[in-house]
Parts: sequence; structure tokens; C-alpha cells
Amino acid sequence: MDLGLKDKLIVVAAGEPGIAAEVAHACVREGAHVVILSRSSEEVQPFMRAVEDSCTEYTLIEADLQDTEQCMSAIEEIRERFGDLYGLVNNGAVMNGVGLEEGDIESFTQSLNTSLVPCYALAHYALAGLKRTQGTIVNIISRAAPEKTSAHAASNRGQLGLTREWAAELLPHNIRVNAVVPAAAMTPASEIAAAAVFLLSPTRSAHTTGQHVMAGAGKAHPGRARA
Repeated sequence: MDLGLKDKLIVVAAGEPGIAAEVAHACVREGAHVVILSRSSEEVQPFMRAVEDSCTEYTLIEADLQDTEQCMSAIEEIRERFGDLYGLVNNGAVMNGVGLEEGDIESFTQSLNTSLVPCYALAHYALAGLKRTQGTIVNIISRAAPEKTSAHAASNRGQLGLTREWAAELLPHNIRVNAVVPAAAMTPASEIAAAAVFLLSPTRSAHTTGQHVMAGAGKAHPGRARA
């Protein structure tokens, strides 16, 4: 099945290395060029080395996405080196156990700066290029979570809300915005990637926007009780 991504420039924010790797590989299999944004860390370095050694269709740009200035610089570097991006995949959910009673304001704010703020910053700085390509944004947002995760809940609900808000705001520019909503630690990364690549496709999902695609065997469904 041709998803129409050949020679498209896709930017993947590598918040969770396993998911980012699967999304990147799936895009490359469709003929896209993929730029991966990630900070250097012990968890990320093996993934970055593996991607770097795999083929020339990947480019790695090191950036701490919690720093909005680095988000801006990364998008500018991508535009200068490769031109306008077609697709942006935000993938930055972090489980940190910041609850209401046992958490604190600093940790709560830091969690939003780790997940929600980079999602907004990357989309904001990429918007001019997305307008020119009439591109698409896919937000990967884990819905199911353990107890006492106020920060995780706020960040994820924020990203779900932004998905539909941006879809409405950007509709006049023919920019589609959707979300993939897996269940934490339950949905295989390959399945998440398959959903993300489908939503990126300009030929197979051209009329799909503002949608939350649940990929969690019922665990991610907002109407289901927590198991």
C-alpha cells in the first residue's frame, strides 16, 4: 500500500526512544526522509547509534526539547538543511508519579515542561513550513496511566485538547492534526507506529483530522474504568 510519503520530510521528537524508532523506521519504509530530534542520554544513545548506522534516510539532530530555544533552533536547522517539513510527530510523554498529595509544584511544572510545552513549541516553530507543505501533525499521547499521576494526566489531557484545537485552527491551511492514544506499556511500539504513519499519509487519511485514534485494547478508552 502506497501511503504517499515518498520524499516527504518527517520530523520525529524522540521522547520515548522505542516508539520513536518504530515510527522512524515505518516512515523510511514508505520512502520518507526522517529527522529525529533527541537529547543525548544513556537511554537514548543506543537508539541514536542504531539509527545512525542503519541508512542515510535518517538524520539525527541533538536537542533538549525541554528548552524551547533549542526547539526553535532545531526547526530552523531542519529548514536550512532540508527545506520545509511535511510531518511532525510529537512523542514526549513521561511517567513521573507526580500526584496531588505526594507531589509538589516544582515537579508538576517540570513534568509539563517535559511533555506538554515541547509539543506546543515544536508545532509553533514548525507551523510556517507546515503551511507551505500543507502538512500534518501527529501527537502520540499515552492515555492509560498508574494512580497518582496528576502531572501525567494534565500533560496528556492538554495534548488531547491541543490536537482538536489545532485541527480546527489549521483547517483553513489544509493542515491535519491527529493523535495516537496507546495504553502505557501495553500497546506494541510497532502498532503505535503503524497508526502514526497512517495518519501522516496524504493519500490514505487526507480527510482525517482532529481525531484521537485509540490503540490500547480498551485500556486507553476514556469511557472505560481503570483496570
